[in-house]
Amino acid sequence: MKEDFAILIGINDYTSPTQKGLRTLGGAVNDANKLEKWVASATGGNVPAPNIKKIISSSMPLKPLQDEIDDAFLEIEATIQAQGGTARRLYFYFAGHGLGTLDSTTNTALCLANWSESRRQSALSSEEYKDGIKQYGYFEEIFFIADCCRNTKINIKPKAPTFSIPVPGQAAGQTKMFVAYATQYQDQSYEVESIDSEMRGAFTTVLIEGLNGAAANNGLVGVDDLRDFLIKATPELAQKQGYKQIPEISHTYSNNATLVEVQLVGNNLNIIFGATRNNPVELFDGDLNLIETIDSSQSKRVSRQLGKGLYQLRDTLTDETSFFQVPLSQNKKDVTF
Repeated sequence: MKEDFAILIGINDYTSPTQKGLRTLGGAVNDANKLEKWVASATGGNVPAPNIKKIISSSMPLKPLQDEIDDAFLEIEATIQAQGGTARRLYFYFAGHGLGTLDSTTNTALCLANWSESRRQSALSSEEYKDGIKQYGYFEEIFFIADCCRNTKINIKPKAPTFSIPVPGQAAGQTKMFVAYATQYQDQSYEVESIDSEMRGAFTTVLIEGLNGAAANNGLVGVDDLRDFLIKATPELAQKQGYKQIPEISHTYSNNATLVEVQLVGNNLNIIFGATRNNPVELFDGDLNLIETIDSSQSKRVSRQLGKGLYQLRDTLTDETSFFQVPLSQNKKDVTF
């Protein structure tokens, strides 16, 4: 079976604004860590641990710079070559500061840790990295995801990868692409505070919710399902925080190809809402990942199939919360909130 691979980049630390740099972020590293958890999970991406290259920032020394990211790809390339020259899927994920370019509405400068007004080109070109990796023809599928701003600055010319292949691989034209930007050209992306007071990117928060099952259709998360969920749920989460953020998603699959199968086996139970509760209610798992939002004004009784573990209900307007454990005690089938 062909293996999957991942390059996950999270950059919080940047040249200080006092030195014409960028403000420190609070959620990019958290997002890379959360996505790594899904990528490595047997019920998620199921990527073997040696095939995951996670690159997160530090302030002393200030990193990552381009070579560290390019070295990660070249390590993956060497592994694929040793295994016969083909692989199934690559996840390429970037969370950090980003900038739009004046000469392209699609290219985005993925800012490296030492970006500043004096080092304006210290950024990766999203288009040249996406296309450069595709040229190898190794991967049947590439998921290219960038959670960053895309507002423009003058004279930004991000860098192409330092690696390249002499001629395109034979299968380069057959690679299916899923490309997701957290926001649209010339717009910003935002960080939000999770219920456990952790800063997270709004887009990546929604992405992981979708991958964990919120985007599932009959137990399967397909590329269309994920695209539609991201386009719907990202603006909703941003709006709750007072922001406007609309992602830009595209793919080259010919149908709603399955990305991941969600485990639906578990315990049947009923969630019953009180007569006076008429607000949207969020259902979280034990890791505080949002499973879904239920409109309690539309239905006072909903049935769900949940695996063993701890869950939380939260009224989005009153902020009232309630925890429950599955299976329920004394063979109960109802949770009242």
